Amino acid sequence: RIPIHIAENGWPTGRGRSELAQARILKAMVRSVVRARRRLNISDHRWFDLRDGNSSDPNFEGRYGLTDDRYRPKPAFAAFMGRIARQHRLTLPRGRGR
Repeated sequence: RIPIHIAENGWPTGRGRSELAQARILKAMVRSVVRARRRLNISDHRWFDLRDGNSSDPNFEGRYGLTDDRYRPKPAFAAFMGRIARQHRLTLPRGRGR
């Protein structure tokens, strides 16, 4: 009966953690949340973080972003935007979120 909010969910990139893997994991996480949302009363799912804190830092803790620290989109950004577009039946500019 109590809504569940999933906050600060993410997967960082860095040494041994590719940007393509981040996109695959984002998709898998979102699919899991969507499948369970009614049964578990999930009302919110928030990805952590839009932008890397420091993309050149060898420590992955600063690299959770869907973009690098200069706002260059990583593959997970397109996956995220594509999911939003499908969920809300939006049309994105060519090359974005596909």
